[in-house]
Amino acid sequence: VDGVKLLSEGRSGAISVIGVGPVGSMWHPHPAVYMEKIVVDRLVAPGLVPECLDAPAAWTLALIARLKQKPVSDLLVFMLERPRHKELIREMRATGARVWLRADGDIAGALVAASPNSDIDAMFGTGGVPEGVIAACGIKALGGAILGRLNPQSSQEKLDVRAANLSTTQILTCDQLVTSDEIFFVATGVTDGFLLKGTRYYGDWAETQSLVLRASTGTHRLIHTDHSIKRLFRGLR
Repeated sequence: VDGVKLLSEGRSGAISVIGVGPVGSMWHPHPAVYMEKIVVDRLVAPGLVPECLDAPAAWTLALIARLKQKPVSDLLVFMLERPRHKELIREMRATGARVWLRADGDIAGALVAASPNSDIDAMFGTGGVPEGVIAACGIKALGGAILGRLNPQSSQEKLDVRAANLSTTQILTCDQLVTSDEIFFVATGVTDGFLLKGTRYYGDWAETQSLVLRASTGTHRLIHTDHSIKRLFRGLR
């Protein structure tokens, strides 16, 4: 579940997600926990170069704005509301760009940033490694782009990453995070959010909304499903 805290507090935006691919096709830098990310859609993807992750926010936002043919002041950037992002938020707002802060929803934010015709133009900031890799499955299917780099957030994590001989300077692209095109991504709404409707209950029935993406064919499906709760529970016994 992406947004466990959102779910536990009854807030919007929690989704259930899974990324599926051939064995060994997904980056797995255990024991790393956090990574820096930039996510954009297919319009910006050709121009998103690794240097963007180290460039000033103003430079990268100007690049995104130019490729989207809109002023920087019209850009809307998704970020997790975390103390570690305070300076980055200040830099972005200084350019005139708008920042949409969310308490949680790393994967949902990445998917919306990678979606064509979305109100969100990009996602920036440091979030979870597993969330970044799962999101990369969906981003690849959408034709978007992601840049990622390990960014340990504690002394212990830094020691663990160093002991595992993992690089904190290497910048990875979507094709390095997920090496195969035989990738599926599925998300189902748990609580109502900006990506999917939440699960609804009607007595013995539940209604769900799911997004299903396949990278190799570029197939995108939005599926509404009714489930018999009694039948589901019988199947679990």
